[in-house]
Amino acid sequence: MTEEEQSAAFQQTLSTYYDELKWLYNELYHNDEQAFSYFISMLRVCYMRRDPSFVGRDRTDATDQTEISMLMYMDFDIQNMQKVGPQLDEARACGIGSVYLLSAKGDPTAFIRACHERDMRVGVAFSVAPADYRNPTLFNDMLADILRLCGCGADLLHCRPLPPFHPLVRMMRMALEIVCPGVVLVGETEGGLPETMSWFGTADKPECHVISNIALMEDIWHTVATRDVRLLRQQIELVSQQATRGCLLNFLRNHRVIRWSLDYDHLRQFSVQEDAHRRFLNDYFSGAWPGSTARGRLVELPGGGAGIMGTTSDLCGITAAEEAGDVQALDSAIRLDIMLHAIIFTLGGVPALCSDDYNRLNAGRIRQKGDWVERLFDTTRGLGEIRSSHRAFERGADVWTLETWNDHVLGIGRYCRGEKLLALFNFGDNDEIAWIDEAEPYTDLRTDAFREAKAVSLPAHDFAWLMTTF
Repeated sequence: MTEEEQSAAFQQTLSTYYDELKWLYNELYHNDEQAFSYFISMLRVCYMRRDPSFVGRDRTDATDQTEISMLMYMDFDIQNMQKVGPQLDEARACGIGSVYLLSAKGDPTAFIRACHERDMRVGVAFSVAPADYRNPTLFNDMLADILRLCGCGADLLHCRPLPPFHPLVRMMRMALEIVCPGVVLVGETEGGLPETMSWFGTADKPECHVISNIALMEDIWHTVATRDVRLLRQQIELVSQQATRGCLLNFLRNHRVIRWSLDYDHLRQFSVQEDAHRRFLNDYFSGAWPGSTARGRLVELPGGGAGIMGTTSDLCGITAAEEAGDVQALDSAIRLDIMLHAIIFTLGGVPALCSDDYNRLNAGRIRQKGDWVERLFDTTRGLGEIRSSHRAFERGADVWTLETWNDHVLGIGRYCRGEKLLALFNFGDNDEIAWIDEAEPYTDLRTDAFREAKAVSLPAHDFAWLMTTF
């Protein structure tokens, strides 16, 4: 494409969004025409400098790019590509389709190209806080940094936290649609589920493509500590009712502190008091609660209060069991870890893993045959393969919760194009029964054996994926 053709294409794309961009920009920045003119010229420069090799990706609708098999958070030394190459090869062999680069010190271009050569998408995290969002110069500079990352070939941009104003996020989305429409905007917010869902915007004025489902992460760990699935069930029901609004990024752990921003209005009906419950959860996951095998780290929060840091392995009890050399406790903790990952794979959206959970891709751990890391990762990879081979797990499937008549057992149903899945998860410390009564013949996806979906018995910290077809 000639420069003249490129310029004409830019003007055509810009015209789709120009009026809305100008109105939002002038509303926020008090009709600062000079700043707006600079903003538009910056978009033009970034568009004209866009690497032709990325044009094919730009022709792919960003919504389609959210169909990611598995995504992993990783902390690479991008200046040492000799080391990074084998890490990427191992991640790809394990079924990882996308990676998030947690810190991009230096030029990430070589790293991103290495990922693209392996047919892997690359997400880059960037922070926009603290910032004076009322300053147009700051907004223009922030957007220039974002588009620079896009110019290096980033496929997903993870904004954490999101700016406090929806118009700013809407302008960010439009800028991406103009310059690099194949790039996925991923947002993160500290709020609960209603606020989380609001950042998708509306059908005619979309904002984020994908939102990090922090509320789900906190609800899952609450359920681990209490062995009571009622809050988690209610949150899954709320998400399933709004599933068409956008795609959620689901994970057990990521880079952030667990702050316990739970739905305490819902919990009060079970006589749960907020301050006392926060203390209990912090004590439980820091290992201070009697009988707890968690080994998280208590962290003071800005403004008061405390939260928890730690990997999935720390919080599930794997770390404590390994340190104690307790084989039975280790087996139970690994089963819990695997079950929690199975929940992430069962829910809609994009399942995200953290490399710290496996303590090998970026820590240089040498796996031994029979090592718990090998068992954990290989089992998780197997679950991902099952997920990718059945229509019931597809995005767009109908999702609902099952009444198991047992507060220790979570039940989730999925249906898509003739496949029906019943997923059952036992958070209890003992064998439990899911008191369901389904008439169809089912197959256990983990064993390929026939299994009735009636009064299903589940060992402690274990799960079942039962499938039938129509």
